[in-house]
Amino acid sequence: MATRTKVGREPKRLTDILFNKRNNDLIILENDKGEEVTFSQIYATIIEGVVYCILAPVEGIYTKHTDDAFLFALDEDDSLVIVNDMRLAEKIFDEYYIEVLDEVG
Repeated sequence: MATRTKVGREPKRLTDILFNKRNNDLIILENDKGEEVTFSQIYATIIEGVVYCILAPVEGIYTKHTDDAFLFALDEDDSLVIVNDMRLAEKIFDEYYIEVLDEVG
């Protein structure tokens, strides 16, 4: 999805911000049509050397539900691509839910 990625309005490397737990900036991706889509970061993990992140749309994309989130993988060009592998998505979302439950206690 991203040909350009920004956090806030400043260009930054995603690897520098995805694992920063204090990062509250929005992530702005540019779709294939050149339109900006704004996301909030939910979760990031590394599986078998690949960085994955769960992002929730804030603006620029219509979803049926207000709690929709999407799984992305970071490619070698430091761009995010949507993950369409439902098994992998389920595994990563489950990992996220377990971490949240552990934090809540």
